[in-house]
Amino acid sequence: MEKKGLFITVGIVLVIFLLIVSFLGIGKDEKQDVPLDAARISEGQVTIKITPIEFKDGIFSFNIQIDTHTGSLEDYNLAELTELIYSDKSIKPVSAPTLSGHHSSGILQFQVEEKPEQFRIVVNGIPDIERREFVWE
Repeated sequence: MEKKGLFITVGIVLVIFLLIVSFLGIGKDEKQDVPLDAARISEGQVTIKITPIEFKDGIFSFNIQIDTHTGSLEDYNLAELTELIYSDKSIKPVSAPTLSGHHSSGILQFQVEEKPEQFRIVVNGIPDIERREFVWE
């Protein structure tokens, strides 16, 4: 009799677990929009990290983080200094964060016709390396 009760209890727990997993969507094979790793260049006085976030409605979005311990970043305009290069095209961001202080981050957004499979983001003029290229292939 005790074994029967144990089996019923285990069965109920298993059913509840499966319902929770099904409800939360755990284990679903969902395609990530931009399954790309971050690119980081930490040469010179400034470290820049760029991570693709998503491509939606013709906007390719990236998280950008810039850190320095020498001087301030407020004199640098990412909208002017940054470009996305793909399929022989070079475009400036439609949106870029305003830099300030020693640590800045935000979202870079580029308007593109379709999500490129291979691309580069180039950041020019940030001390003390004139041109930094972040490559995704």
